[in-house]
Amino acid sequence: MTDDNSESRARSASYHNPDRLLRRMSSMHRALTDSQVVVAVRVRPLNDTEKEAESQLCTTIVGPGTIKITPSDGVGSQEAREFNVDAVVHSDAPQETIFKLTAKSILSKVFAGYNGCIFAYGQTGSGKTYSMIGGSDPSTEGVIPRTCRELFSKIESETDHMYVVKGQFLEIYQEKIKDLLAPDPAAWDSRAAAFGDAAPRSGGGSGENLVIRHDKSPGGKGIYVTGVREHILRDTSDVLDMLAKGTQRRVVGSTNMNATSSRSHAVLSLTISCQNADDVEGFTRTVSKLHLVDLAGSERAKATGATGARLREGASINKSLAALGNVVNSLTSKTKSHTPYRDSKLTRLLQDSLGGNAYTLMICCVSPAEMNSAETMSSLRFAERTKKIKNCARVNRDPKLARIAELTEENQRFKKKIKELERELEETQNKLSDLTRKPSIREKSTSVSPETTTDLIATKKGGCCVIS
Repeated sequence: MTDDNSESRARSASYHNPDRLLRRMSSMHRALTDSQVVVAVRVRPLNDTEKEAESQLCTTIVGPGTIKITPSDGVGSQEAREFNVDAVVHSDAPQETIFKLTAKSILSKVFAGYNGCIFAYGQTGSGKTYSMIGGSDPSTEGVIPRTCRELFSKIESETDHMYVVKGQFLEIYQEKIKDLLAPDPAAWDSRAAAFGDAAPRSGGGSGENLVIRHDKSPGGKGIYVTGVREHILRDTSDVLDMLAKGTQRRVVGSTNMNATSSRSHAVLSLTISCQNADDVEGFTRTVSKLHLVDLAGSERAKATGATGARLREGASINKSLAALGNVVNSLTSKTKSHTPYRDSKLTRLLQDSLGGNAYTLMICCVSPAEMNSAETMSSLRFAERTKKIKNCARVNRDPKLARIAELTEENQRFKKKIKELERELEETQNKLSDLTRKPSIREKSTSVSPETTTDLIATKKGGCCVIS
């Protein structure tokens, strides 16, 4: 087993040279063009628990988009199986590689006026939060910080367009939505005491128990959350501050699989408004949404050793992830069926991103340890199904404003055509004036006067023609 793993690692190392990376990026770009959900699998290194258990490796990278799983004997009668996705990245890949393969492609679509979504999926302790948020060192920054840096770097280099970026940071914990950037409840209590009223506790200013709405009007908000605060973001530091503040308030807990396990789903949403620099009235405005999602991990109670509150959290997490699986199954089913988006707050919030108006990319994080082969197999099955989802992405522009912009552009074309016709008419008139101008002195000397013409006619009648 060890020889096979060392051979597979040596073979898979070739998939990180620049040529291979470019080919995978090209493949993922084609998948985005086809509007299907793009899936990248990331294999993390063995953690301390797996090393102490002397667990062998069960994953083999067969190619740039193929991974093979060899289950342990304890899984049952399952045989080794290969899974085909858009990209597979092994454990020693730097964070920059993950960003180039995932967020960079989605970000190009966002700048074109489309919605985008990137979410990390996998079992507890598989490296989802590390992939999305990363560490404090610049080299270990995850997808979210790198995406924000790339976003504002692109905005600063654009001189033909104006941008406005807004952000919000939400948490879904036990089927309740909370604004991670809302004021501290103690501040609300003191404010309420000053005015003699009770502080709001749900659906509004407290940022807790928020409600999801759906605006179906043309050019409307689509799926949105009421009562959440949107913050104007001027540069990357604003986003990083918002991310750090929200992450500190996120619910985490310790389990046997992860000392700092995320017990909630976190959704960072960026709204990017763009219009031409010379468009004062905003007729060319497009509004794109980018959801960056760090899901809580699926888990087995036996593996995590969870009890009490941790066990109830795990049950809630598994329930929402099961609802996510049901939505994926419905969207990939050959027979038309009802898609149960409303079964969970998570699936309701991601309704546009799964089978809707968005370009979506999934990062499936897996463990290479044989002791976790059952969870790894389950995650890859989910990833393979998700890859079959087809979205219907379109540019987000108010239809009325789009029509006005279209008429304005048409009017400009007509004005340009009129100017060209006027110039051609002026040139034609100049040519005609040249043709009808007075004859020159030479022309006068060679011309025959009317008197001469009369004499010639009279002489011709006499039978003789003499010209003197």
